[in-house]
Amino acid sequence: MRRTAVIVVAILAFSSAFAIGSRPVLADSGPPCRQMRGDRHPFAKWAWKLDLTKQQKQEIRGIFKENRPKFQPIMDKYLAERRDMRALVQAGKIDEPAIRQQATKLASTEADLAIQRAKMSSQIRAVLTPAQLEKFKALQAERDRRIDRFRDRMSRRLDDANPVNPEK
Repeated sequence: MRRTAVIVVAILAFSSAFAIGSRPVLADSGPPCRQMRGDRHPFAKWAWKLDLTKQQKQEIRGIFKENRPKFQPIMDKYLAERRDMRALVQAGKIDEPAIRQQATKLASTEADLAIQRAKMSSQIRAVLTPAQLEKFKALQAERDRRIDRFRDRMSRRLDDANPVNPEK
């Protein structure tokens, strides 16, 4: 009995030491779990996947910091206009001219956001190597495929739900 207890303790000690010793290896083999979750800044995940150098990370963080004051007022305006659109769409009475006018305002603000994103994207692409740019394009294509698969699954679920048809 005593010998079994010693063996169990030895195994636990060895496995604990192995687990503790392997953490740095596991941490280097991928991004930290907290950075992979969707509630964190996606830059950490992309930086890891693109294998950015410390210098590149610093430069890109500087680009984000430089562009934040330019984005903030446009984003605030966009969110306010989205709320106004939602209020019009969900209103008891449909006011088509007001919805169209609000849609035009919203589209203009979306264009402003797209232009600002394009400027920042150009700055970031200038920091990347040609190989990193190719990897980035591949990652974007994979992201698009995942979005398409998600939309297909949601569409099939809606089709399979067989909602009750009040006309029948």
